[in-house]
Amino acid sequence: MGDLTYLKPTSTFQGFQPMTTVTVPLLFEYWSVQETDNMPRWFVVHERDQSTAVIENTDTEVMHDFVLPYTSTMKTPTDNNIPMTAASRFSVNMKTVQMVDAKTRIIPAPYKTIVDNGAKPFDINGVSLVNPQLLGVLSNGALDLLSKLGVSSNGNHKVSFSIGTLPVEFADMDESYSMEVTTQGTKITGADTAGLFNGFMSFIGLLDVKNNGKMTLTEMTVHDKPRFGYRGHQVDTARNFRSKEAIMKTIDAMALWKLNVMHLALTNDEGWRLEIPGLEELTSVGSRRCFDPNEDTCILPQLGSGPDPVEGLFYTREEFIDILKYAHARNVKIIPEFNMPAHARAAVISMEARAKNGDVTYRLTDPDDKTDLLTVQFYDRTSIINPCLDSSVRFVEKLVGEVKLMYDDAGIPLDSYHFGGDEAKNILLGNGYASYAAELKQKPFSKSPACEAKGWNTDDSVAHYWAITVNKILATHGIREMIAWHDGLRGTSANEYQTPTVAINFWDTLFWGGIDSLTEIDQAMDIILASPDYLYFDFPYEVNPEERGYYWGARFNSVYKVFTYAPENLAQNAETSTDRDGNEMNLVTPAVSMPVIRGIQGQTWSETIRTDDQYFEMAFPRALAVAERAWHRASWEMDWSQGVMYNMSTNHVPKDDLADDYKSYASVLGCREVIKLRKLGIAYRIPPPGGSIDSFGMLSANSELPCTIIMYSTDQGSTWSYYSSPVYIGAGQVAYLKSMSADGTLQSRVVLVDEECHDCMDEGVSYSTDGSNSNIESVIDNGLSNQNSQSDSVGGGSEDPVVASASGCSFDALPLLIVPNCITGQGSATINRRLGSLAADFPEASVRLCFTDKTLELTFEAKEETSYLVNDTFANNDPLWMWTVMEAFIALGDNDPTEYLEFEVAPNNRIWTGYIHNPMKDFSSKATAFIDDWNTYPIISTTTTNPAAKLWKSVVSLPLSMFNVEKPEGTVWRMNFFRTYYADENSEQEFGAWNPNKLISFHQTPCFGKVHFDGGVTNDVVVPSAVGSHGCTQDTLPHLNVPHCRYGHGTATINRRLGTLATNFPEATVRVCFTENTIELIFEAHKEISFVVNNTHVNNDPLWMWTVMEAFIAVGEHDPTQYLEFEIAPSNRIWTGFIHNPTKDFSSKGTAFIDAWETYPMTYFTVMDIPSQTWKSNVSLPLSMFNVEKPEGTVWRMNFFRTYYAVDENSEQEYGAWNPNKQISFHQTPCFGKVLFVERAGETGSAEANNEFGGDTSSDLWGLMRKDGDSALVSIWLSPFTVMSMTFFVVAAMAKGGGRPYKSEKWADRLRTKEEKEAIKKEEMRKMENVIQNGKASAAKRKLAMAARGLVLRVLGSPNKGLVFSA
Repeated sequence: MGDLTYLKPTSTFQGFQPMTTVTVPLLFEYWSVQETDNMPRWFVVHERDQSTAVIENTDTEVMHDFVLPYTSTMKTPTDNNIPMTAASRFSVNMKTVQMVDAKTRIIPAPYKTIVDNGAKPFDINGVSLVNPQLLGVLSNGALDLLSKLGVSSNGNHKVSFSIGTLPVEFADMDESYSMEVTTQGTKITGADTAGLFNGFMSFIGLLDVKNNGKMTLTEMTVHDKPRFGYRGHQVDTARNFRSKEAIMKTIDAMALWKLNVMHLALTNDEGWRLEIPGLEELTSVGSRRCFDPNEDTCILPQLGSGPDPVEGLFYTREEFIDILKYAHARNVKIIPEFNMPAHARAAVISMEARAKNGDVTYRLTDPDDKTDLLTVQFYDRTSIINPCLDSSVRFVEKLVGEVKLMYDDAGIPLDSYHFGGDEAKNILLGNGYASYAAELKQKPFSKSPACEAKGWNTDDSVAHYWAITVNKILATHGIREMIAWHDGLRGTSANEYQTPTVAINFWDTLFWGGIDSLTEIDQAMDIILASPDYLYFDFPYEVNPEERGYYWGARFNSVYKVFTYAPENLAQNAETSTDRDGNEMNLVTPAVSMPVIRGIQGQTWSETIRTDDQYFEMAFPRALAVAERAWHRASWEMDWSQGVMYNMSTNHVPKDDLADDYKSYASVLGCREVIKLRKLGIAYRIPPPGGSIDSFGMLSANSELPCTIIMYSTDQGSTWSYYSSPVYIGAGQVAYLKSMSADGTLQSRVVLVDEECHDCMDEGVSYSTDGSNSNIESVIDNGLSNQNSQSDSVGGGSEDPVVASASGCSFDALPLLIVPNCITGQGSATINRRLGSLAADFPEASVRLCFTDKTLELTFEAKEETSYLVNDTFANNDPLWMWTVMEAFIALGDNDPTEYLEFEVAPNNRIWTGYIHNPMKDFSSKATAFIDDWNTYPIISTTTTNPAAKLWKSVVSLPLSMFNVEKPEGTVWRMNFFRTYYADENSEQEFGAWNPNKLISFHQTPCFGKVHFDGGVTNDVVVPSAVGSHGCTQDTLPHLNVPHCRYGHGTATINRRLGTLATNFPEATVRVCFTENTIELIFEAHKEISFVVNNTHVNNDPLWMWTVMEAFIAVGEHDPTQYLEFEIAPSNRIWTGFIHNPTKDFSSKGTAFIDAWETYPMTYFTVMDIPSQTWKSNVSLPLSMFNVEKPEGTVWRMNFFRTYYAVDENSEQEYGAWNPNKQISFHQTPCFGKVLFVERAGETGSAEANNEFGGDTSSDLWGLMRKDGDSALVSIWLSPFTVMSMTFFVVAAMAKGGGRPYKSEKWADRLRTKEEKEAIKKEEMRKMENVIQNGKASAAKRKLAMAARGLVLRVLGSPNKGLVFSA
């Protein structure tokens, strides 16, 4: 039924046997190449009582949790779509995206913009409105938008409104306006109130609102009119519900970018989303999805909803009226869609539930109908309203009347009503179903007694018949227009209907003959284009299995593809895009007059979109590209040209004009408009970066959205650095990339870069990285201009630069480096170009920077070092200055400095520091600058050398007090870094710099780059005086020797309270040992009262209301800057993540941050013994997580703690630790103890030989699926779209039988050799099988009752192993 499919045991099923694998093959009718083909929340149904349980690892919105990685994106052998890897994405971005001067560009582009040569830029701090009453109710929406964007309405720039005469070419057009922007104020003249509102939205479009303050405008004049009167955005709230808040945020965005129609799809097979007084079942049943086979209380689960109902997934009458008023105040019209006769299952089932209670007044299906049919979405006849029933007509009359009353109460006319009308057919009557039995190929309602009684000819279209019926009802209620999907009215004419106008949403794809069918539409019907292959936002953004969405009409609809859509000459699109299989289309403009297009609309169907944030990500920023095309006809769009063919080989479209237009559009979108989306609360899509690594090991990255922050990692995501320009990572290495929004709140998925972009050196393609972090200057400074283009930065090209300018640099554009707080990462500058020649063959070095609240931290790393030459007799101004150094010039401020710090550090850790004075800001001659005496500043440096690897590294810490800086966030600095190098002691000294020039003298190197200290992290660290430098209250750390597991354990006792350090905390123990591949930990908690676990826990839950045992673990003897945290609860739920703490400050939560909670390859097993108030967890950590191969002799730092509730979840949470301190917060517990891994038990101070799970295991669960009379048969319900095969691995635990406890003598079999493990496993399974077979039925029932409180089947496996179930 629909997307709900099930696997059910047959009568011969023998049960899942212990330690066996069952593989279930699945055969697909077509293909599966996207992760989101798989729906989440598979569930198990107990056949006796129909109780359900969701399989745990499918209860997720992260498909990786249970879906195997896809290895191919090809649907068929003829699929020629290019999969988007980092390298192919890099190529696409290179060819389409480039930063340009776009400070006067507005989205959507106006009809005409005039900027005089002498136009002045000027700053404003907000606006004040003159005559806002002329906007009418729209003034409320305008002021609300200003407030949300952080623009003051009491500012110094006047914006005045007037209704007046416009240029003659669009004087009579609704919604048109003129706007004049001057230093004295802005004047907006509109044809009507909507024109005034649109003009004001264009004014807002010029504002860069990122700084919540000063904004820069340029004098200009705009004359503007809309291309189409209908500029739509469709939201499917039926398949999966969208909250009222999400709808209102969408309306805000529509208003800003001049979209004026929201097509609100309120009903479909999978849900009814509007309260209708008098038809309460529509929401009490039709808005709920749950596992109720009779569908008396809900409709069956669909689209990953799971078996449990969620309440309130509909709009109340009052909420809908609120939405209508909200949209009206923002120039947005709401058109409701109640889809029928097909796609109506939610309504049909709801009215059947009403009929079961004795009221058949509004029944929508004939109970005696025996028609067999199959709809496109795999439903039966209950998906289609029976058009022959008088009760069906009464239903529509009631529905339309109630909806009309809602509009009346809102004070807004209901002018347009969307009838739906699509896909009302039996698909088995179409092509491709020859193998199906003839008796299944029945016309809809051909066996309905009600239709036979009416004498209805079933050869007629169901949709056509019903459309005429519904249209009469609409006309009776004074509704002027009926809209429908094209196929619902196909072949009909406007004169068959009674409403004054009829419009259709045209949704035929171009590659399936859409152009020809467009010309067949009755020209008296208005046409609204909804081309799926360009305008469907439920399709992926790119060809990649990790992208969300269906793809029946297109493998991808990128922002660029939507932008290039040519609505008034559809054939043109064949020259700028391919069909859904990536193949060329040959489209000819029909030899008829051009159909009149009323407008275009983007569609966001929601089958795979289950949350509001997923919806925002899929709709935005693509909706802005629809706004661009709906409002503005571009110069590169071709006129309707009868008989002209278009394909990828023709050259009718002016490609240069298209490229320039998109560069301008993308520059504004990425650097200005997406910031407005964030301020509206819209989590728009952050595109994953493109990346390329050349054969020399140079990493380049870019983004399809300019000004998007790019970060890279060379250690599999353990640490991240800001990307600003190509960076050397080493030949043969790989990197990981991710993108972030300017405010740091949104991130893309992480992508692997492991290959070079092979077509990036084609003619006309510049090897620049426009759109990456070097363009972030436009996020920091106002405006968009060419000076921010990364193609002008160091490392961008090999052209011979001009002679040094007055700033001492050979480039007009300075490189820009974003330096974050050390909590979030580092910025990186690469030294690889020679002073003088500027050749990129200088032995590479790098400088990584970050800041704390007190210091500037720099890490210098030099490669290919051969001499390590240091002249220890060095004196100031030594004429030979014969030494190898890394050097920095640093000054605070945005301008070329007159005074700046210089320091040099050598491989022997010797450091020289001094302040340079250069009052003339002349860097071309040593004579213009002088240096103070070399001083000893409070600088801390640590240097290491590795002659074998030809490396040396220096870590330098500079107090910010040296620069009189108290709060570093948001400050701008000027810096340069360089390296001196000798091939050997007899060679000439060579010089390389981050920002080099052609002049070489002592002080000619400071071609300062700009360095911005990121303000995204607030570091309010206050270290209590009681806390030592290591964050602990004890001078002596506890010490634990940990042996190999074959010899025992080391034991740490948790019995002291955090805060008071009292020893009255309920005791817990942690036993630790190691194997060749793992660290093994056994947690055991005593005196447990509540076992409280908050299974609704989310990251950083402010109440974090659960009982856990927790560990902090790191390799090394010193206080770590990065360490693993994991928590495990009595329910066997586990949370894991790596903590980053670069300042080694454990006194405040603010000093550390955690990666997203991750799924690491850990195994764990937990048992509870409620009568004895004990619970125990066994956790196995692979040593590979810590990059440790041979653990013996290594020193680690660890701490362990326990949270505890004395009574229940209403009591205070208490904390105890192995090594506690007096501070209590999320990360104040890591007062790490020292842990030494030793070989034998004799070397440990606390060795234990006891087995891990000795004692009574009476609370352990034993399998429920057995073939005896007490077994529980289960059905597994899932989506039909899933991986090709699934592995079910059923593991037996321990059980109690016959009232006697069963004990496992050596359950820790993984500590043995492979042979020992297998032998023990077989013996244990034999013993347990004997217990089961001899167990009494009553005991089995008791075990089943105990298990009923938890999940019947719990998923324990990783995505790489399929689905792993444990009973």
